[in-house]
Amino acid sequence: MDHIIADFELPPNAVPPVPDLTEDGAQFPDDWDTFQSYPRDNGWRLDENTYNLKLLGTERRTVDRPKFLQSWLFFGLIFTIVQQEGKPILQYKQLVEVKANSRRVTTKHLPAALEKWRKWEQERCDLGYLSEIRLRMVRVEAVLDAARRTIRANYGYSLGSHAQQPRTVDDEQSTLRDKVALSLMILGETLSLFKAQIMKATQSELKGWHSEDGRGWGPPAYILNRMGRDKWCKRTIHLWQSQLRANATLMLASYLAYNSLDRFKGPHHNGCDETDCKVMPTDKDGLYQSAHAYGCDTFCGMQGPDLTFIRGHLDNDEIPLLQFNQPPNHDGNGSQISLSVSKIPENKTRPFKYATISHVWSDGYGNETENKLPCCQLRYVRNILNKLDPEDGWETPFWMDTLVIPVGPGQEDRTRRKRAIKQIFQVFKESTYTIVLDAGLAQLNPGEPDRPAVAAMRILGSSWMRRLWTLQEAFLSQKIYFAFDYDDQLSHLKDLKELSQDLASGGHAQATTALLDMVNDHLQHLIMSHEQETRDTYLFPEAGLSGSKMPQEKAALLVASSWKAARWRTTSNSFHETLALATLLNLDYEGTKIAEQGLRQRNVTEQRWLWSQMREKDPLVEIRDRDRLVEIFWTQFNDRWHKSIPPGIIFLPGDRVERIGFGWAPRTWMTAQPVDHPDPLALMTSTATMNGKDGLQVRYPGFILHPQERSHILATDKHRKRFWFPTGPSFLDWYVVETIEDDTPQQFIQKIQESDARLGIIVSRVKPGDSPAEIGLLVQIREERTNQASTTGPLDVVPEEQEPSQRSDAPTTIHQKEREASDLYCEIVRRVKVSRETRAEFRTRNRARFLTADDREAIPSHRVLRAQDMPTRGSMVPQVMTDSADTKGKICLAEELGPEQVWNVDGFFPDRDNPRSPNGATDRFQPPDNARPLLLRLFGGSGQPKQKQPDNSDPPRPLPRISSARDQLTNSPQPGSHRDFETRKARTFPKFLKLG
Repeated sequence: MDHIIADFELPPNAVPPVPDLTEDGAQFPDDWDTFQSYPRDNGWRLDENTYNLKLLGTERRTVDRPKFLQSWLFFGLIFTIVQQEGKPILQYKQLVEVKANSRRVTTKHLPAALEKWRKWEQERCDLGYLSEIRLRMVRVEAVLDAARRTIRANYGYSLGSHAQQPRTVDDEQSTLRDKVALSLMILGETLSLFKAQIMKATQSELKGWHSEDGRGWGPPAYILNRMGRDKWCKRTIHLWQSQLRANATLMLASYLAYNSLDRFKGPHHNGCDETDCKVMPTDKDGLYQSAHAYGCDTFCGMQGPDLTFIRGHLDNDEIPLLQFNQPPNHDGNGSQISLSVSKIPENKTRPFKYATISHVWSDGYGNETENKLPCCQLRYVRNILNKLDPEDGWETPFWMDTLVIPVGPGQEDRTRRKRAIKQIFQVFKESTYTIVLDAGLAQLNPGEPDRPAVAAMRILGSSWMRRLWTLQEAFLSQKIYFAFDYDDQLSHLKDLKELSQDLASGGHAQATTALLDMVNDHLQHLIMSHEQETRDTYLFPEAGLSGSKMPQEKAALLVASSWKAARWRTTSNSFHETLALATLLNLDYEGTKIAEQGLRQRNVTEQRWLWSQMREKDPLVEIRDRDRLVEIFWTQFNDRWHKSIPPGIIFLPGDRVERIGFGWAPRTWMTAQPVDHPDPLALMTSTATMNGKDGLQVRYPGFILHPQERSHILATDKHRKRFWFPTGPSFLDWYVVETIEDDTPQQFIQKIQESDARLGIIVSRVKPGDSPAEIGLLVQIREERTNQASTTGPLDVVPEEQEPSQRSDAPTTIHQKEREASDLYCEIVRRVKVSRETRAEFRTRNRARFLTADDREAIPSHRVLRAQDMPTRGSMVPQVMTDSADTKGKICLAEELGPEQVWNVDGFFPDRDNPRSPNGATDRFQPPDNARPLLLRLFGGSGQPKQKQPDNSDPPRPLPRISSARDQLTNSPQPGSHRDFETRKARTFPKFLKLG
């Protein structure tokens, strides 16, 4: 791991030393054949399906696991891949060193060897040996793929709802294992990045022959266990795991960048969870309190502008600006500091110079009760302005929300607040530069100028990169400076654009350029830098183009980039999300409920009126109101950029809106979850558009399922998490479907099981591959209509991966062209993973279900099937096509649909056609009858009014009741249940406020 020390400017002892566990004279693999046979030759068997290592139990000498994996996947991986003229470039002695009488592995010579390998491959390319390079890269990919899967299976840290808990006490054996695993992960990531660089430089990539798995080789248990032991913020841990895509290299760099601070760790983070960091500067009563500058011990007073002038400018639809009245060092201890108010001039003939200040409120730069800040913070801002322009920078006008957006409780200030928030787009768009204040960065230095990865990793890990409002501020800003080293001299300001250029140029001479490219890509992705051309061309009025003229694919890609950047961020008020996103995309939300969300404040006594109390206490009301805001957001977007919604939005994770026609829309973009494979927002052959009550119209391939029993598909017994199906009479193509979210209420699934509607699967591209599994949607098809004229249309560019199948065993029940002439109207059941199975793999895993009795007797269950053991096609087909004890109720056949199939996708609503509530929502306080039951998944209870059972008649079939496990064990009202909900409503609402 030594090769990353220089890149991230780490202390020599920062990277954990890894002992050399091998023995003198040990033999290591150095080509494909010896690499493949190495496990078996050392007493281990590698399961080809799970990649778990198991002892062979033979007379072969068995090497213990850590020693074996280091020999195979450290030394062997380097010797097999980093070669020139078919021989390893590095020798064993170059990969070990002796320190303190102990022998440890080292990679300090690896960057030079990688560069030598790259130059040799480039020379071969220049000589015309492209076919040779392509074959070699395919072999390198095979080695890396086997190594990556083996490390994940045997050393990966568990994630998800059943994730392992970090160890709080380390033992020597576990620590050694984790160190070895970390070194293997970082090595593998480095080699993978370098292989990708070589293929790009030599143009030697073969479509379909290289892994599309963009994740890292982790997550590393070594880092996560230490973060858990040191009581790191759970939100930070979860965010880094997802945001950095389990990349061990970036996780180690981020961990080391902030481990010396108490910023993200310590007892004050005990109340944090995976969804939110609860740490906020507060007073003794728990109310938000502005923080003093780092190092301020004088408890200086509060200062702010004259609000009379601020209010006057806002009343005239003008943008107020602030200026300091005293230069640095002319105000004593800072208590004399004062501000004057100006404005952005109208009808500017030339650019007007002013700065914007971007920050996060959790750092203490905000104020919820008055437009003031501590004098020390104001002096800090003035020093930054003066640093950027030593002549008269302190006089530069600036805009800061804390000081210029009125926070008063009166109606007039509420109106001004709405107007000021609406101005944010113009404020940041026209500013000369934006200055980022982050309390964590203020305690760090940005590193040496030729070590750009140091500053980049510290910015990536900062709190500023986690807030939704700062995303739109970064996206709209022309130039961004990050303030490091909190002191009066302010010796370090980092220009983001220059930082990106430094990363692209490679930094210092010994830099691992592939690592710098990876860091730069992460940084640009998180602030949407790749969309700045679209911003300048279509979003800014002075471009001379109206937003309505933006090409459909450009608008769809802008939404996709916004979602990818916003998913890692949070807001202190969930209702601000649609407001921030609408501002970012420059939607016209004036006069809608979105515009009113800026009036919502936390912890302000004057704002704690009765109705806001109700919203805090009743999550159902909050869900209903948030869903309504999402509906307004997409309606405004569709009005401005018609037919420009990215179709891949139907595959995104998280809860969905509970309103008819919008059940495809995520309730929140801030899910902190990685993109599924293949990236559904990147695979666009057509855009999507809203189709009224029928949902979102998209074009995707898929399958129509014909199960023998629906319960086999829906897994209502909670034990089946997967099912298989073939797509043609030859039984050569099999697909396996696995559920992703396993918390779907069984009552909801039971409701679908009682239906006679067909089931189907939507996938993002034809012929899903075998690994990794691909994202899909299990849907219920409620209707099929003849396609008159679909509202979606193909784009000009079609990804190469999406080619219609020409196989002879394609479905013949209904031809694809005939099916594509019909539009399918469907409702989402759940997200699933779909992957293709070969015949051998399928029968190996499921032979007891599909093989005949004679076959099972001839092939014991403990035996691993080989190709020659496979039964003939003749023995398979009759067994699938007839009922037997092993297959009864478990057979599912499927029709394959082409890539132009039109789907109208919505959520599942049991009473969709109820005329009483055509828009899927009611004005009653209780949840609407036609709302999808998943509305209450998190809160328990049915949310339905009790029905009086009529006499002399069968009891009416109730809507599915979504209850918690506790509800099923007791009859007492549980928190969030309907009875508890009704009790609290009756107790809390005065009679004159009761609704319905």
